Parts: sequence; C-alpha cells; structure tokens
Amino acid sequence: MRRLILSTCLFLPLSTSPAQVVISEVMFDPAGPENADEFVELVNVSPTDTVRLEGWSLGDGTGSDLLSDAGEGISLGPAGYAVILDPDYFTSSATYDSLIPATALVLSVAGATLGSAGLSNSKPETVTLTRPDGRVEDAVAYSIGNVPGHSDERIDPDGPGGAENWADSRFLFGTPGFRNSVTRPSLNLAITGLSLAAEGGSLFLTAVAKNDGRTSSGPFSLRFFVDADLDSALEDEEALPRVFSCPGLAPGDSAEVRTPVDLRSGRGRAAAALMSWNDGNPEDDARFLDFSIPHERGCVRINEIMHHPLPGESEWIELVNAGHGSVDLREWRFSDSDTTSRRLVTDASCTLAPGDYAILAADPSFRTKHPDISALSLIPNRFPNLNDDADRACLFDPSGVEIDRVEYTSGPGQREGNSLERVRINGRSDDPSNWHLSLSPDGSTPGRPNSLIDPGTSSETGFRVSPNPFSPDGDGVDEVTFLEYSVPAGNNRIRLRVFDLTGRLIRTLKNGEEEEGTGFALWDGHDEDGHAAVIGRYIALLESVPVRGRGRTVHCRVIILAGKL
Repeated sequence: MRRLILSTCLFLPLSTSPAQVVISEVMFDPAGPENADEFVELVNVSPTDTVRLEGWSLGDGTGSDLLSDAGEGISLGPAGYAVILDPDYFTSSATYDSLIPATALVLSVAGATLGSAGLSNSKPETVTLTRPDGRVEDAVAYSIGNVPGHSDERIDPDGPGGAENWADSRFLFGTPGFRNSVTRPSLNLAITGLSLAAEGGSLFLTAVAKNDGRTSSGPFSLRFFVDADLDSALEDEEALPRVFSCPGLAPGDSAEVRTPVDLRSGRGRAAAALMSWNDGNPEDDARFLDFSIPHERGCVRINEIMHHPLPGESEWIELVNAGHGSVDLREWRFSDSDTTSRRLVTDASCTLAPGDYAILAADPSFRTKHPDISALSLIPNRFPNLNDDADRACLFDPSGVEIDRVEYTSGPGQREGNSLERVRINGRSDDPSNWHLSLSPDGSTPGRPNSLIDPGTSSETGFRVSPNPFSPDGDGVDEVTFLEYSVPAGNNRIRLRVFDLTGRLIRTLKNGEEEEGTGFALWDGHDEDGHAAVIGRYIALLESVPVRGRGRTVHCRVIILAGKL
C-alpha cells in the first residue's frame, strides 16, 4: 500500500490544543462522476462529547463553504462519523447510499461544490476544517495518483495529520461513514499465528494472540480445535478439553499459548479461536492451520501386483490396510521405479478400514471384468507401465513419505495372468521369500485374501515345517510348505537349503541373508531350474551363524512332497 509523501509546507498551522473533530477520509478522485461523488469524512474522536457543527466550514485552500444540514441534523455524536457529500450527489448519484451506515451523519456544504471548484485530481490540495470562530480544527493535504475510487484514509484517528498517518484506501469507493480500511479497531484481539511442531516425541499446537487494537484489552480465553470434517466451522465436539485464560494485553503486545495434541496421521486442519470475545474485527478471532502428519511406514502395504496380465487385461496393484486404524487414501501417490513421477491415487476421500483392500487399476475395464469384487477399485490417471521382467512398486502418503516399496523380478513359473502375492501381510516387503506367484486357479486374488495361506508365526523355537506333507499339484490346496525358524539372539546369517535323500541340492531358499529372531521361507516343490521335484522325502537344512561372534546352529527337518492319488 502506497503511503502519502507530503511536504510539510502543505499543512496549515493547527491550534495548540488537540482537535476533537478530525478529517479522516478524502475522496478526491471518485470512480463515479467527478461533480457528484467526491466526499470528505469527519470523525469525532471524543468518546463522550457531542459536537454541534453549525457554523463550521470546509475548504480546499482557495475557498471554503459552510457545512449544511442534509436532513439529519448538524450534531456529531461521540466517536461518530460524518460524511460531507457534494451538493450534486443528492440529485445525480446513489454510489454511497448502500455503503453509508445509518449511524453516520450525512452533511453537505452551502456552496455549489466541495472547495472552490471541486477537489483537484491533478495537484495535491489542503483540506481544512474550520470552527465558527475561525480557528482551524484540522488540516490535511492529500496526494494524487490514487487508483480512481480509492480515497485517502487516516490511519489513526487519534494520531497527527501528517503524511505518515495517511494511506490509500484498500476498498473501492472507500469507507464513507465507518472505520477506515487502514485503521485498526479501537478494541481488537487477533489470532496472528498458529503452528504445529514436534518436540520430544509429542506434537504441540502453538497459537499467538495479539492486541491489534488501539486500546488495552481485558482478560480473554482461547481454545484449540481439530476440525475433523475440514469444514472450517468450529463445533463443540471438535474442541480440545482445555480452555486457556489469558490476562489483558496492551496495544501491540502478544501472548503465546501452547498445548500438546494427539493428531491422526494424514491431512487435517487445526484451529485456535478466542472464546466469548467481541471486538471491532471478528474475522481475525480464529485462525486455521492445514497440516499433514506422516503415516507409519507399512500401515498400508502393497499386497499383490499384476504386472504381466493376459492380453486385453489391465495391470493393477492391490493395497491392504495393515494397520489398526482407518486410512484415507486421498492424495496418496504411487509409482514404479521412476519415483520422480508419482501418480495420484485419488483426489477424493476414500477410507480404507483395517484389513480392507483397494485396487489401483490401469484401465476402467478392470471393473467390468471383475464385477464380483467388492473391494474399493480406483482408476488413477497415467498408471505407470509395470515392466514384465523386473520393476518396483512404491507407495507414498500425502506428506511424501514412502510407506511401502516392493521390488520384483520374474521367477520360475511366471506366466501371463499370474500375479505376485505377498505371503505374510506383516512380513517384510523387501524379503523375496515373502512373495510368491499366485496359486489361485484364476491366476490372482484381487480384493480377497491371497492364495497362499499363512499358517502364522510359530511359538516354538527351532525349526518347523507346515503343512507337511504338502502337494503342489495345482488344486489350490497345500501348494507350498512354510519353513519357520527361530535363531539365537542378535543378527545371524541364514542359509536354508533343500536336499533329496541322496544329498543332492534341490533348492536354496536362503543364502546368507542377515536376520534376527524369527524368520520363514517357503518351498513350492520346484528345483533351482523351476522344474517340479518328484514325489518323495526331502531334507530341509537350516544353518545359522552369528554376524558377530562364533558358533553355528544347525537344524534339519524331513519334508514330504506328495501328489494326487
């Protein structure tokens, strides 16, 4: 906002006593007709005394006219506004009729125009207000160059009349008869700051309340809210329990209020508001803050990937809510190995309850070809082209935090229309043994539990095989066997191999992976080359060697590979 820059020689001498009535606004370049829409506004700065303006005059430095009654009297009440309109306004304009409040006093002048020939737009003039005895009550000079329809306004009615106390109006048509747009209210508390920060593992909301008025405030109270429905309407059930009481503030002073807050992951909105408070600007009595709390890694997981569909079918990724609370997928993103190009999952609110599935499909035909799926199915724009042989699928929450990542390669038995399934929902996404080709006769299980039945974590120590026998014969029952184990405390390198009874190596399931505590692998009855092993007995050998230290732990179990009778 441009400030007026005026030479002191433009100001007439003022009386030594402070003015009771001051010139507070000058509309010298109106948006409407020049001969009708100019006005000058006065303010009675006394909070108690009424001033009778009979015999007072208004001038522009070269001529002056007596103020005249426009039908509402000639007395200006305490803290009241008066709007002096050009005589032609009453017959040829209505620009300010809806703006001037009923509480304001409307006046005019006895002459034909304001000043000698109207207020000049080409050179600055000095506007004077003179008492009946000839004493100048107030005198101000306006600058030129305002946007048409934007008046010059006094910033502080109680302040001096110099250029530093004037500025261009922020409003078209100015503020005739009410508080100037550049003037602080007499009484105004405002919430000027609201922030959210983490400290010591906890989140804190901090609000700043400032006395932005011209007089001291009394005591006030402040309360925090979590706007659960994001409608910016503060309701009692959205309020945090504690109400903070604060002492009064002097003009310009601030108070900081801080409270711990427990916020759910995802996007949300918090607020701080003054309670039971009335002042000159209620619009700043509350402040809102949009935030994004990162989700816990793995709360939503990639559960199945169809990266090599049948011709005419759609690629898709299945998500599962592996956490304990509902998650809104709005503004989540996903990508392939090019994580710089992240696709929006959805811009609408889509809630995923614990254990529920969501399908991200590349083509709307997915829905028509899978009409029996009750799970949430979304068709994001610009679905990435998943490579058939090897690629990566990544999932990001609205704050940009990577929540899950799966790297896959085509393994033995991979064929078109066969998805890659997670074995254990809570198993590691980066553990190749936690992923296997779907054993479903349909080739995939979108929107329902994966085909591999997880027997669960064993409470036993040592080494366990289940089911045993198992029969990888394509009927969808007991197609793989799970090899679960526990190892000594600390990090260990694991080697897990399957041999036939002659001692010939059939399959290496783990080969030096570093693990701690419990682990598992699965065997699908195939050898290293992807060929089906013959029916019979096999030996599973587990070796565990500490990463640091000495020693070696060995377990072995007999596995029975069965077939159809």
